[in-house]
Amino acid sequence: MKHSKIVGISTSCGNTYSVGAQYSKGVLLAGGTPLLLPPVKEADKIEELVELCDGILLTGGVDVDPSEYSEERIAECGNSSSERDEFEIALIKAAMHKDKPVFGVCRGLQILNVAAGGTLWQDIPSQVKDSITHRGTDSDPAKHNVLIQSDELALKLGISDKCFEVNSYHHQAVKTIGEGMEILARAAGDGMIEGIYCPSKKFVLGVQWHPELWVENDKNALALFEAFINAL
Repeated sequence: MKHSKIVGISTSCGNTYSVGAQYSKGVLLAGGTPLLLPPVKEADKIEELVELCDGILLTGGVDVDPSEYSEERIAECGNSSSERDEFEIALIKAAMHKDKPVFGVCRGLQILNVAAGGTLWQDIPSQVKDSITHRGTDSDPAKHNVLIQSDELALKLGISDKCFEVNSYHHQAVKTIGEGMEILARAAGDGMIEGIYCPSKKFVLGVQWHPELWVENDKNALALFEAFINAL
């Protein structure tokens, strides 16, 4: 029996480990097998998890602690989890060392950038002048267009539109990109970095929007998951 590729999915921390169901659905629709990864501290266990998985999916969640990129916390920065930050940074580094595909979504993009030595805007509305709305409410979610910066990369990812609408649920974002990373996409309204990738690796990519929420009815959202699974 031929087994499909296993995707390790990061989870939240606390008394319970949890993650939105749509991440697993995106992996399944693209042909992979989801496996939830609770945070662990031991380096050897992290190595075992990376060995077990064919690729890593970094999910959304709480803010990344500014201490991880050597900044002082501002008042507008939200809750963070040092346990999750440390686990995911170690997970990213182990996966990239083995050149295993990594796909980051929202917070997943941010922690991917921090793991590569980059920095973040702790709070877009208070730190970035003339920014568009990047985080709405449950009753009025934010949406905006993104511009893919490379036609060649869009083709490689199977994205048919260079400019398309995405959902938006974040108040932090990439400020300076990490070492070895390049810009995949920017917000059409204010130029905020909305996607990064590492061209020297098989597949290391992060997006600021949430394609998993639209994966069942949006071709570009599904294309990102399919490109990830096809790289495994």
